[in-house]
Amino acid sequence: MVEEFISVSSTVLGSISVPASSRFIFASGLHGFESLKEFVLVPGSREGLFWLQSLTDQSIAFLLVDPFLVREGYSVDLGPTEKRLLGVKSPDDVLLLAVVTLPELSTRLASANLRGPIVLNVNTARGFQTVVSDDSLSMQAPVDVLSLSLRSNA
Repeated sequence: MVEEFISVSSTVLGSISVPASSRFIFASGLHGFESLKEFVLVPGSREGLFWLQSLTDQSIAFLLVDPFLVREGYSVDLGPTEKRLLGVKSPDDVLLLAVVTLPELSTRLASANLRGPIVLNVNTARGFQTVVSDDSLSMQAPVDVLSLSLRSNA
C-alpha cells in the first residue's frame, strides 16, 4: 500500500509534503483559533518537537513539545466526554503535546503550556485542546527547545 501525501504551504515551514495520515481535524478549533479546524502535525528538527500547521491559514503554525520531556510525571486524565469526542479506545491512541511560546529575546527560554495540552487520537485523526485544572502545572514551564535540556521546576 502506497502512502498518500498532501502538499502544504506554510509561512513558517515553507512548501512541504506530508503524509496524509498527519492531518487532524479539530472540531472546536484551538483556544483563540476556533475557526481553524484542519491541521497537519509535522515532526520538528529535534526529537520531542513538532509543528502543528493550519491547513486553512498558512501563517498559523504552533510549535509543540512532548510534555513528558518538560515535566517528569506529567499526566492528563481525559474524561468520558473527551474520550468519546476523540474516539479513544486505548491509551495508545492518544498523543499529548504542549504548545510552546517562543520568547521575544534570545536570552530567555521558551515556555510550554502544560495546562492546555493538545490531545490527538492518532487512529481517528481527531484532536482538541483541553484545559487541565491541576494548579501545580504551569502555563509557562521553561523549556530549552534548542537542546531540550529541561528544567525540573515546571
